Amino acid sequence: MSAVRKGTLAFHLSVPWLAASAAFVLASFALLIRTLLFVLSELSGKSVPFLIAARIWFISNLGKYIPGKVWQILQMGLMFEEQGIDAVTSGMAAVINAGVNVACGVAVAVVAGAPIFDRILGPYGYAWLSKVVAVAAVICVALLPSLLPPAFRMAHAKLGVAVPLERPPTRAIIVAAVANVIAWILYGAAFKCLVRGVLGDAPGNLIDYTAAFAASYVVGYLAIFVPGGIGVREGVLIAVLVAGGLATSPGAAAISVASRLWLVVIEIVPALLFLAYRRRPRNETTPATG
Repeated sequence: MSAVRKGTLAFHLSVPWLAASAAFVLASFALLIRTLLFVLSELSGKSVPFLIAARIWFISNLGKYIPGKVWQILQMGLMFEEQGIDAVTSGMAAVINAGVNVACGVAVAVVAGAPIFDRILGPYGYAWLSKVVAVAAVICVALLPSLLPPAFRMAHAKLGVAVPLERPPTRAIIVAAVANVIAWILYGAAFKCLVRGVLGDAPGNLIDYTAAFAASYVVGYLAIFVPGGIGVREGVLIAVLVAGGLATSPGAAAISVASRLWLVVIEIVPALLFLAYRRRPRNETTPATG
């Protein structure tokens, strides 16, 4: 039994497991970028090269560390405009991307983590709540094609922003939802590998770690005015890990800090590399010579 299970805290760093964790995270990013490109193509009929989309993805993700969360979506929309995609379409793609990601994250967290949340809420008489949230989350994901148009109209009425008049393609929503569920599972695999790479052992199965990571990440994301969900995400992660029997309190605290630092490195390093290399937008042309 590992040090985590015994209640003592000892680190057993493993480079191969940390490398595997990074590989799973990057695979999830690649899948989500491809999904975003598919949604964008369905909406506009235009294509953007993968590397340019990856640059937009990583740089716009830095916006989540600014209070408000909306900056991430705005930045993504503006950067796609540089590639010849109109503001309405690029903004719609960014909103669909964020909305489907959060909705699927909630669904994955509450469905995969139902036994854990029952243990957390049971003593207070709210064990039924996790099941209600799970059903509601799945229904919301299924109804996204119908829910998005009213949301866009509300944004137009309240904020005066330009919105698409047509209903987003159902196929785009379905593909995005399936891809995001797979991406959350990849995140769970990355998290399990991270725990193994830091503490030397990772008791529990993939579903447990997927639920723990998804729940903490989504709650942190929904803490709108907290940059990057710092503190909120860690608190939820510790609670779920302890309730699920995946770690003691000291071990869970160590894992939460390691997870934050590891994910920040994986997110920020590529963004900095892309910022250092500025490609010319599509609509810029090289002046003729001679």
